Amino acid sequence: MTGSVRPAGGRIAYLAFVTPGILLIALLGGATNTAIAVSMDMTEGILARFRTMSIARGSVLTGHVIVGVLQAVPVQPVDGEEFAAAAPRSWC
Repeated sequence: MTGSVRPAGGRIAYLAFVTPGILLIALLGGATNTAIAVSMDMTEGILARFRTMSIARGSVLTGHVIVGVLQAVPVQPVDGEEFAAAAPRSWC
């Protein structure tokens, strides 16, 4: 077998195919990090202390989700710039 095998739809079609999977993996990674953080808080007993205060039940989870989003937002433009710099001009 000589030469390279090219996808039938071209590079744009491949990007359209692969991008949702990459985004889903990134989303699941963030959800996993949040779940681990909440689990650690439950194990360490901080939630037992919070139960004695007058705060909403979902505030701990909401706080972890907000922190996860704020930590992920600065990474997204960097990833986009790296992709745009690495992509050949024929892709755009």
